[in-house]
Amino acid sequence: MAVLEVLLSMVMVVLRMWYTLAPGLVPIEETSRNLGEVLVWGADAMTTSVRMVLLVEWTGIVVQSALFFGLFALRMDFINHAIEQVSGAPRFFGGWLRRIRGGGKTDHGIWVDSSR
Repeated sequence: MAVLEVLLSMVMVVLRMWYTLAPGLVPIEETSRNLGEVLVWGADAMTTSVRMVLLVEWTGIVVQSALFFGLFALRMDFINHAIEQVSGAPRFFGGWLRRIRGGGKTDHGIWVDSSR
């Protein structure tokens, strides 16, 4: 599971780096200029290639998350634990309903079933 997650993460990073570095590197002198400036881009600035890269990134995140949770949910110890929890639910709720309907707490904090 971890190897698959690492491989998917590496593919996502390589795609993002390819898109970012495809136009070429920015000269180092321009990287530290105007760090306090925030640029706001309008909807017309989003080209089809930018839209496609964003779509691939977000789709990759969703696929990677679904794969992670799917692989986690398919582990046998998780499945056995889930079966135990579901099969124990009627006992829990049955005792809880019995206490609400007929039982009450004594002064010692012990539940007493009044149906007996």
